[in-house]
Amino acid sequence: MGSHAEQVMTLLQEHFGKKPIVGVEIGTGPACVTQAILMLPNVVRLYTIDPYTHRPGEDFEAGNHDQYRHNYAMREALERLRPYRQRYILCVQTSDLSAEFVAEPVDFVWIDGHHEHGQVRRDIENYEPKIKPGGLIGGHDYGLGAQVELVIDTIYPEVTLGDDFTWWVLL
Repeated sequence: MGSHAEQVMTLLQEHFGKKPIVGVEIGTGPACVTQAILMLPNVVRLYTIDPYTHRPGEDFEAGNHDQYRHNYAMREALERLRPYRQRYILCVQTSDLSAEFVAEPVDFVWIDGHHEHGQVRRDIENYEPKIKPGGLIGGHDYGLGAQVELVIDTIYPEVTLGDDFTWWVLL
């Protein structure tokens, strides 16, 4: 199917059709996937979450990118998302703190933030209860390290795997 962004777009189109939807994306980065999601006209609101902070010793972007690169990613995200400013809310804080801010029921949650075992579990615990029946939860980086894969396999007995290390579960 292609890239992570294409996978998310196709999944949302196939599952929700043209129904108006509200979603949460954990892990905005430079907003390539965020932009792809917002290109779907039926996404009426997207909460996108990223603290944009360097965390020494962490895997993936959190620890591999210095603070300058996180700042650059946030500027790039704001520029990329400018055409969609009426339809997204950027939460510049951790997903744990943002969970309280997302007060409305959502149709989907996409997890591609901090990949540490405990954080992936907390993201699921914090956000799955907000998903409406018939919604979905999914994410990225399944199979790139035991952290994400172990949590997903422990919580969900049946998970669908897609291209570019994506995973999802229909609820």
